[in-house]
Amino acid sequence: MGKCFSCKLNNLTVKKTKAGKYFVGCEGYPSCKTSGFFNEAIKSINILDKQCKNCSTNAGPVYLSRIVFANNSFLPLKLKSSIDLGLHICLLDCDK
Repeated sequence: MGKCFSCKLNNLTVKKTKAGKYFVGCEGYPSCKTSGFFNEAIKSINILDKQCKNCSTNAGPVYLSRIVFANNSFLPLKLKSSIDLGLHICLLDCDK
């Protein structure tokens, strides 16, 4: 994804728990404990080879992600299949 904004030494990466939940964590764990969990509506997250034009700097690249939402994550629609909106999203929340 990009450099950790806390330790600035290691990269942030998307990981999956044994329970199937996704979170972002610093590769420098346990020295750096920066992390954050995603909503349970997320079925999968794939880091793309495409860089965010707003967040990538001389300090290093920030990669975009493709997120697929789980069934029934947009209630009350009660969809029967997963939703892939085809969006390429910067997980560092640059809002661009």
